[in-house]
Amino acid sequence: AALAQNGFDGQETANRLSENFDGRRGYGPGVYSVLCRLRRGVAWNEAGGNLFGGEGSLGNAGAVRVVPLALLYARPEQTALLGRVAALSASITHTHPIGQAGAVLHAFALAQTLR
Repeated sequence: AALAQNGFDGQETANRLSENFDGRRGYGPGVYSVLCRLRRGVAWNEAGGNLFGGEGSLGNAGAVRVVPLALLYARPEQTALLGRVAALSASITHTHPIGQAGAVLHAFALAQTLR
């Protein structure tokens, strides 16, 4: 979604996740719950917030989604922007700070590798 939109768009990313959701694929229970909430119309920046007693998921699905962001924001002068959009992208399903930090670190590692 990021590359198609020439930038990160939380709603567009959530829409794509929701549209491509197939419960038979073996998603973890947290992501499964968030994707179901997105399909019911919960806002992209609120859908993941109620997981695990309000702490949010700290898993790895947010980190998996940063590959296109790292491609888009790989230039050294975009490092701060990459960190922000990686955290936002992760927050759709993973609102716990550890889940978001993992996504940011993965995005930075990918961008550094591309450089």
